Amino acid sequence: MLEFCLAAKVDPDNSHKTALEFAQELLQHPETLSGWMTEVIDSDDKYSVDEMVAVSDMHLKDPEKFMKQLLTDLKTFDTQGL
Repeated sequence: MLEFCLAAKVDPDNSHKTALEFAQELLQHPETLSGWMTEVIDSDDKYSVDEMVAVSDMHLKDPEKFMKQLLTDLKTFDTQGL
């Protein structure tokens, strides 16, 4: 997911959303993962090879399981220094 986020270049002019708004949207509605990814990629007029590779590396056969793991991983980050 980190590789995907780094590869995607959200363009607010195309999507009318910032990268932060996209992140908040996914965290509020994790069940929309597949559509969310498409929207993020579509917001970048230049769909790159890096984005394609990052998506293919995500192994999204079970999006619900993927999101559970992602949310668990996010809870382990130390954000006290931010």
